[in-house]
Amino acid sequence: MAKAEQYAKLINIEANTMTYMVRHMYLPALMSYSGDLATSVATKAELGIVSRAEKDIVQKLTAGIDAIYELTSALEDVAAKTSEKEMPAERCALCRDKVIPAMEALRAQVDAMERLCGEDYWPVPSYNQMLFYV
Repeated sequence: MAKAEQYAKLINIEANTMTYMVRHMYLPALMSYSGDLATSVATKAELGIVSRAEKDIVQKLTAGIDAIYELTSALEDVAAKTSEKEMPAERCALCRDKVIPAMEALRAQVDAMERLCGEDYWPVPSYNQMLFYV
């Protein structure tokens, strides 16, 4: 069962790393960008300027931030439940059936928000930067 224990530990480390990065890097960046954009929308509204594009992006960012927050909490919960299991086979099954799908869902949502977030706000190099400007 050494391989099963190793697998479960590895997935647990990846899940914990993911939730840490989301809570300490991605969510703050998205909140900062959406806050600055919302301030711009409000300032323009005071001047009588309608900013449909910025307002739409703020709404999408806010929905994405909420989704990321909920998905992160769900991943933390399922990872904690997995760690509570004593049998390595049970931990492996939960990793396969619950933890990895939760990680994939969170990753998809963060990737979607990366496309909306301003480049100066994003805390890590974007895919575009890594692929074309290395």
